Amino acid sequence: MAISGTAVINNSIVFIRDLLRSNVTDPISATRETNSGFVMTSYPDRKVNYPLITVKLLGFDAESLGMNNEQYWCTMRIEVRIWAKNQKQRDNLTDEVFNVLRQNKFGTGSTVTEQLYGFSLLSTSDVEESKGNASILSRLMVYEYSAVAAD
Repeated sequence: MAISGTAVINNSIVFIRDLLRSNVTDPISATRETNSGFVMTSYPDRKVNYPLITVKLLGFDAESLGMNNEQYWCTMRIEVRIWAKNQKQRDNLTDEVFNVLRQNKFGTGSTVTEQLYGFSLLSTSDVEESKGNASILSRLMVYEYSAVAAD
């Protein structure tokens, strides 16, 4: 699945999600309920088991690659958010996500092979969510990638 084309946003988000699904270890895989996902493209409406990772588009810019050119250089800011019940789990998953994304720039099945370019981690921030009696910790990581959109 090459990223560039007419579905550059969807293809990019799904590719990053699948890359994380395949390469980040679910710390509760043995006990996770079958209808509960570990890496998703949105926060689920159904019951969740923590930890979980969400991947979504945060921002998108497109610039023409030249006069009379049907191609656009697209820059996407992608939010990867770690949701966990404790700080250690959140920190470990943050490290693992960062390492998977930075180490999969080149080679078979890499971001460059799929025509998703320019890995950058732009920012990280911590958020504490209150969910009833338990607090859920999360960390937002904003990554930037680029791709070519064309017909």
